[in-house]
Parts: sequence; C-alpha cells; structure tokens
Amino acid sequence: NLELFGVAPGVEVMQASGHNAYPQCDEYRRTLALVNAPGEGSYVIDLFRVKGGNIHQYNFHSDGEPGGHEALDLHAAEVSETWGKWLENPQSIQPEGPTTLTWDNDGVRLDLTLLDRTDRVILADAPGWRVGSPEDLAKPFVRQVIAENRAEGSEPLGTQFAAIIAPYRIHTPIVSARLITNDSETGVVAFEVRLDGRTDYIISTKDQEVREYGPVSVGGEFAFVSLNDEGKPIQGYLLKGTTLRCGELEISLPGSTTKVKVSSAKEQTWELDEKLVDPDEVIGNYAIAGDGPVTGFEIESATGRSITVRDYPALPCDQIDILHSKWVGE
Repeated sequence: NLELFGVAPGVEVMQASGHNAYPQCDEYRRTLALVNAPGEGSYVIDLFRVKGGNIHQYNFHSDGEPGGHEALDLHAAEVSETWGKWLENPQSIQPEGPTTLTWDNDGVRLDLTLLDRTDRVILADAPGWRVGSPEDLAKPFVRQVIAENRAEGSEPLGTQFAAIIAPYRIHTPIVSARLITNDSETGVVAFEVRLDGRTDYIISTKDQEVREYGPVSVGGEFAFVSLNDEGKPIQGYLLKGTTLRCGELEISLPGSTTKVKVSSAKEQTWELDEKLVDPDEVIGNYAIAGDGPVTGFEIESATGRSITVRDYPALPCDQIDILHSKWVGE
C-alpha cells in the first residue's frame, strides 16, 4: 500500500508498506527520497523498516565492477542454503560504523553507504543475467551486498536499515553523511547529509509528534531542510505534517491529512459526497486513493464538490486521503 507520495523542487518522496509480505512480520515498510544535489548530482535516501521474525536482510546489487573493497577486512562467510544456490564466494565484514561500497560501470560510479550498524555485511558474486538467453547467461557476475541483523533471544527483531545511494561520474556529491537518530521503537529516523556548500536534513517518522533533530524541529511524517555553509536555511519541505521549523524557515499546516468521501469517479475526476472547505488549498497536493491496494495522484484542480487529478484516471473508491504538504525556498 502506498502511504506517502510527494514531489517538491529538488526532492521526491515515496513510502509503501507490504501487508502480509511475511506472516511473522508486523511491519514491512520502505521509504525512498530522491534529492537533487548542487550541480547535476543527486542521491537517494533508502530506509527499510521491518519488525518480526529473527533474521532481517537489506539487499542491494549493481552492474559494474566493485571497487574500494580491497581495504575491507573480509572473511569467508556462510550463507543460507537458499542464498547458496545463487551466490558464489560469499565473504563478510563486521562494520563498526558507516560502510561505503562502490561500483564502476563504464565510467559511472555508484556508492552505497550503509549508515546503521549491522551484525554483518555479506559480499558475494550473484548471477549477472536477467533472462535465460545465451547472451545473458554469458554476462559476468554482479556484486551482491546483504546487510544482516539477527535476533539474540526469543523476542521479535526490529530493524531500520538506513542507506544512501549516490551515482556520479567524477566526484561523489556527498561530503559526509550520518544518522542523527535511528529509533526502531518510535520509527523515527533522521539523516544529516553534507554536500558542497550545503547540508541537508531528512526526517522520516510514523507519527505527528514534534521532535528536535539538530537545528530542525518537525511534527510530521516526512521533512527535508537544506542549510547553506553559514547555517542559514535555504529550502524546506513538509509532507503529511503540521509543523517544520529551522531558524527563520517555518512551515505550518492546519492538519497532516484531509479525508474526503467520494460519491463517484469519472475519467480524472472524483465527485465528492461533502463540500471542500477551501478547494484552492488542496491543489498541488497529493491524494492517496483506492479500495484495495492504493496509489497516489497529484491534484490538478478542485471545486467545492469535485477533485481532478493529473495524468491518470481517478480510481473508483469510497474515500481519498489528501496529504498536506508545503515547500518553501529561495
């Protein structure tokens, strides 16, 4: 189910949860934020929350030759029988802090930085083919990364894997990155990412409680703030929240969401059972809709009794959730 969906200048956000993905898991949720860096660069915040069971694994692979792994303290590793059917030469490290792994694919480099400490990180050779053609079967292996946590007792395991993915040609856009907080009890995760001339703060939560994260105060499920080298806020974005403050930058919204009853759907328009208090206020926001698995729409226009969305047919449903958001910047 799609839970968050929003686009603002320089940042795009999506969050989805898998229901009944694994019967032992109470939570299986992925949050991704694509952020534009100065110049032509970009990076992705990748957050994987999972609760339940006793082994959690974050998996990643990329085309290209792995680089920079020679300095790692690698040891031969054992993997499960299922993984062993596909992976060759498994090795592992026990990271004591953030770990960056790099690939080079025809001059385009990609860095994966695992920010949270895990029990072990497995590096192995995985098949490079995509389909069973002779040409694909001849492709070289790709480097598979598995960050793994294991429960120590009988209590269900709770993990919030936090990573940054950054592609680049010559120099990575990221100077440094760290976790300000990663609390699996509350679901709060906050990142600080330093770039050339800018520092970004990215906050992801599961509630509306107001909390402090360095210089940023947030009440909401997603927030993004950039500061220049003098510490002055230059842009901010709040999605499904009510308050965001950082220095002179302030965003205040009357509520995080608005739930609206739907009477019918035709083409790209929902006809509503109730009148919107302020139709202009919802234009440009995003709606989550669907009576089964749900998806997201950008609201193009609205009247007192209707909402029209961009690009796609409005799904038949009984209710839509409008996620309130606001961006401010220079």
